[in-house]
Amino acid sequence: MPIAAGLFLTTFLVSGPQPPAPPITSVAAAQEPQPQDDSRTTPASTERPHEVGLGGFGGAGGGPSFRYFFGEQIGVDVNGGWYRPMNGGSTSSGTSFQVSPSMVVMLNKSHQLADLDLRPYVGGGVIYLNTPTTIARTTSTTGQRQSGVGMQAFGGVELTFASAPSIAISAETIYHKLPVQTYNVNLTRGVDFYLLFHYYMK
Repeated sequence: MPIAAGLFLTTFLVSGPQPPAPPITSVAAAQEPQPQDDSRTTPASTERPHEVGLGGFGGAGGGPSFRYFFGEQIGVDVNGGWYRPMNGGSTSSGTSFQVSPSMVVMLNKSHQLADLDLRPYVGGGVIYLNTPTTIARTTSTTGQRQSGVGMQAFGGVELTFASAPSIAISAETIYHKLPVQTYNVNLTRGVDFYLLFHYYMK
């Protein structure tokens, strides 16, 4: 009897409840590549679209225009223009010439995903003017000229189309405080209106 009792106890202990086996991990699932976060490489819709732009302006006179943005919304604007004499009988010496470097600030970020990106801006700077103080007519010899540095302030809206992202059109209102009196009808002290075109190379 003691031997039979020992065999029964041994069989009961061996066949008793066993601890659960660890789960089997699939080798294919372990080797499957995990998706990567591409948020740092995908360009956002508010990145700076323009940096260096060349173009021109027209309105009260006309000439070349240059814009360079060294930040997302801050840049420089330089216009150089000339203005015809007020009277048709004047010679070429009656033409006024101006250069106006300014700072320009875009009031909102770019939205490249929009079909039409509207960016209002403001700016201000100086204006260098060289102009005749008397009109040189064809019957006279030469006309006297003066030059000086004044101030200007402006505001406008730049338009960019998604179908042509490198081309921008700007409509601008500008206030001139001229340093000297000019005899050109197209360049006046006070408010003028400009239409500008820029091709952004990058």
